[in-house]
Amino acid sequence: AIEIVRQLTKDERGVMLFTRVEEDQLSLQFPHLKEGSPLREQAKLFDKNSKITDPNWFLREFTDLVKSDFKPKVVMIDTIDSLLERFENPSRMVRATLDVVQRENLSLIIVEETSRESFLDPLVGGIVSLGHTEVDGRKVRELEIIKMRGVEIGRRKYLFSLRGGNFRVFSEMPVLKPEEQIMWKKTPHPPNRYSSGIPKLDDILNGGFKRGQYIMIEASFEVSEEMLMLILRPIILNFIQNDGVVFITPPGGETPESIYSDLSRFLPEGILEEHVRFVDYFRASPGNPLVIPMTDRSSQKLYRTELEELTQGYSRPLMDLVGLDTLEYRMGTTATPQDLLRTRVFIRSRGYLGISIARPDLSLAGAVANFSDIVFKYRLIDNTPLFYGVKPPTGVMVPTIDREGGLPVVTLKELL
Repeated sequence: AIEIVRQLTKDERGVMLFTRVEEDQLSLQFPHLKEGSPLREQAKLFDKNSKITDPNWFLREFTDLVKSDFKPKVVMIDTIDSLLERFENPSRMVRATLDVVQRENLSLIIVEETSRESFLDPLVGGIVSLGHTEVDGRKVRELEIIKMRGVEIGRRKYLFSLRGGNFRVFSEMPVLKPEEQIMWKKTPHPPNRYSSGIPKLDDILNGGFKRGQYIMIEASFEVSEEMLMLILRPIILNFIQNDGVVFITPPGGETPESIYSDLSRFLPEGILEEHVRFVDYFRASPGNPLVIPMTDRSSQKLYRTELEELTQGYSRPLMDLVGLDTLEYRMGTTATPQDLLRTRVFIRSRGYLGISIARPDLSLAGAVANFSDIVFKYRLIDNTPLFYGVKPPTGVMVPTIDREGGLPVVTLKELL
């Protein structure tokens, strides 16, 4: 309702009829509608008027309001509940009001506080319900389009936020491909931490990931590889641009070539060759100088050689990024936890950074979550990606492509 008032007064095309708002409340919520303001004629307060119980009086006032010199195109009643409880025959009153609206060729917006079905439902052309759902015990606001006469409803549910007193609906995230190569601008690492390259995430982590930490991101089945890269891409790019080395075991659905192609769009030529290696458990021979095939015992020696060379004797920072589904498929559920624990000890002792990507059905997910320092979950609700921490717990955030920076810059918007 507040957002509707903002839009109506901004465009100077509508009037608002308030049934439960007093003058001081109106001035507090909408300073531009206080008494003496040029826009004040757009608002009518009926809260304290004793005549409101007289349906004839109300209809005269309502008709005068919509026929005023202001010539509105939209009328909003906030709330209809307060009116209905004052009339002896509310159904007749509403129908008479709708007759005036139709006769004057206006649009009417009714705010109703009850969610149950009412006699209003068949009378109106559209119904939008505002409620909430829960995600791991966290309340998330949800908008549902229940009815829209004459219009096909392609998508019924949306998530929305009231953060900062502003109403914002999150639409389905478009998959954007940059038309030209955009260079990643690094965020320097704070002392003893690694910046994620995502400002909001750094704020939550008090500057970034602590050196020596192990991170797990559990992504639901609905989260596509592109959505997953929306979060991983800035983390990897920023680590590389801060002279870090990244070893990547691609998760299922990704290949060394697909990840290389994605990252190379945002870095100077040759940077990936100096900073990145892909660990591949599915090919017997390299073929690609950036790929370390892990199919026999000699692979471990090649792995250690590449690791030592790229980190310049372990002096450069290292990020080990692993798709747990790949490890579980190739190594089984018994050997993999032991291997990951050894990696965990190595990362902590050297002050490096470990990141594992899990899917919900993996047997490994629980074990890795137990020894991880930080655990994030990534889900898709109402076609909207949600990212939040469970260890430690955080609020729910929506990853979006930054409007000013564009891809690959990511902003996390809190759902409040």
